[in-house]
Amino acid sequence: MTTLDRPPAGGTAPGDLSDEATFRAEYGARMRQALRAPNTHRAYNSDRTHFETWCEKRGITALPAGEQTLIGYLLYWGDPAATRHCDEVLLSPVTLARRISGLKAWHAATMQPWPQYRSGEDNLIAYTLDYIARAQKATPGRARALSLKKLDAAARALPATPLGRRNKAILLTGFYGAFRRSELISIDLADVTFDDDHDDGMILHLRASKTDQKGSGRYIPINYQASDTCPVMAVKQWLQIRGQRPGPLFTNIGGSRNGNRDARLSPATITHIVKNAVHAIGEDSNTYSAHSLRSGFVTTAAKKGVPVRLIRQQTGHASYEMLDRYIHTTANLTDNATRYLR
Repeated sequence: MTTLDRPPAGGTAPGDLSDEATFRAEYGARMRQALRAPNTHRAYNSDRTHFETWCEKRGITALPAGEQTLIGYLLYWGDPAATRHCDEVLLSPVTLARRISGLKAWHAATMQPWPQYRSGEDNLIAYTLDYIARAQKATPGRARALSLKKLDAAARALPATPLGRRNKAILLTGFYGAFRRSELISIDLADVTFDDDHDDGMILHLRASKTDQKGSGRYIPINYQASDTCPVMAVKQWLQIRGQRPGPLFTNIGGSRNGNRDARLSPATITHIVKNAVHAIGEDSNTYSAHSLRSGFVTTAAKKGVPVRLIRQQTGHASYEMLDRYIHTTANLTDNATRYLR
């Protein structure tokens, strides 16, 4: 049997190398696994779990996934006209395209067939993604930015219970930190530093994010605010309830469905918290999502004249062009030609 001179670290060469097809499949799967960033592994696992859950609820085979199953999955989560459960949020074309990539990688790793298209044959999966992008672009009512005024009202409306204290801290930290929901739930207690010497606020260490593929991490400062909706004070009040146990900063409350009060929250939980909070102050919760916190910070900061450099420093956007999509669509009432005609 042929052997490799230098097999990959952590194991021997896969399979019997006299069987070239087996070798290529197993070795290729191992190298793909080794070369992917940890964030990519987590994303692919999330994609697989999301798809498997959707299939299981409908009694559909998830692996291998047929073309009709994949199209049905995409339309369910991406078509604005599709009927979803009230707590299920429309997914963006970018998210769905990434989920398809994750599912395709899952099939490749398990050597399961994936829908193939011959030259000149319609790629119905790609067509479906294109349709979803066009349909969502033409449909009004994408998630609105949460204004500072409504954020304050929503935070004040929360009860002074353990659940209310936690949700208040999540809303305010998510807004002032301009966090994505995945970033917000990734923060651990060890990532929080309070500047008690100078009473300036707190610094949150974000170890990884969507645009930080190398996992370099960055630090997000949040200052004290002179109001009863101060994010720093909200976190301190939550910690009095949570305690100093290592683990996620924001955890389940005792009596949660899985019974683990120290468990890390899911991204969907952040969305529910935002929707419930805005509903409590009389807003249409269907027009808001967890992303409303991040976009709300950007638009509020732009309207108040905060330099774009500092806004980008807080959000961690990969480019100014990406940031401009928020600023130019909502800040135009404070910076346009007509205001000079008064």
